Amino acid sequence: MSEKGKAEREVLVPVWDKPEPYFEYTEIQKKRIVYIKNNPWRVISDNKRLATHRQASTCESLLNVYPEGIEIGSVAGTGEIFALGVFGTFIGFGASIALLLFEFSTFLGRMEKIDYIFAPVLLFVSIIFFLFGIMCLKMAFFMPRDFPTLFNRKTRQVSFRQVVPIPFWKFWRKGGASPVQTVPWEATKVRSYKFIEAPGGRVFRDMYLLRLLWEDPAQPHKLKYWMNIGYKGWWEDERLFRLWEHIRRYMEEDGPPIQPGETLRTTRYGKLPKFPAEVIAAAGGPAFSVEAVAALATPGAASFEDVGR
Repeated sequence: MSEKGKAEREVLVPVWDKPEPYFEYTEIQKKRIVYIKNNPWRVISDNKRLATHRQASTCESLLNVYPEGIEIGSVAGTGEIFALGVFGTFIGFGASIALLLFEFSTFLGRMEKIDYIFAPVLLFVSIIFFLFGIMCLKMAFFMPRDFPTLFNRKTRQVSFRQVVPIPFWKFWRKGGASPVQTVPWEATKVRSYKFIEAPGGRVFRDMYLLRLLWEDPAQPHKLKYWMNIGYKGWWEDERLFRLWEHIRRYMEEDGPPIQPGETLRTTRYGKLPKFPAEVIAAAGGPAFSVEAVAALATPGAASFEDVGR
């Protein structure tokens, strides 16, 4: 492995891989929150002055830079959900139409007694595939393209919108993003989770998520909010912690909003949810332009103060 590769893996957080040490999950949360049943792979200390990695990087997850805040994207912004939605749309509608055509051709062609029994079953399965297609269509074209999290180092708060799942049976509801929630930076807890995935149903591989969690102030140890930030890590989570280290340094050590040579994450799919005016105002005003952020990422080309002018 090259020296650069080794440096990118110099995570300073040991593997945990034991039961969750703080939160007490409800049975509903265990069923609805993906991978919450898994043991946390790594558990970040609540002391945010402690470094978590030797290096810091936005890992192509930075969406916007504000005078007093940075906006980090989620796994949804990597385009994976769009691709899965498009694939699922074709599968759902295609299977539904195929079943209906088969049913009518068989029913009209033979008119046997068995058809009167089999027809309702085929119709029900066709409806299931049709609803699945509608859900995937909404996921691909009507869900926000990302679910950003805004870290404000002036107010020391974190603002975000959670994913509102698309209901299967109530197809008229589109799902999307929840109202904006704002929580204290100090209350943020961080975990990485390991799971196994088989893309395309062929090769199994280890995958990792970086997740932020917040408890319910009225019920200590009870989980209230959570966000998956960044992207899915293939085979390792060490590089994910470079992203968290970038956020930590920005919030705790007056670190740069973007690292030298890096760029904003961009995608052509869907819409990016907007934060309310009061959240933007608290972050110092509108986000900097792409050109201004590029100047910030160029060593010696501009200072943070110069960009704001």
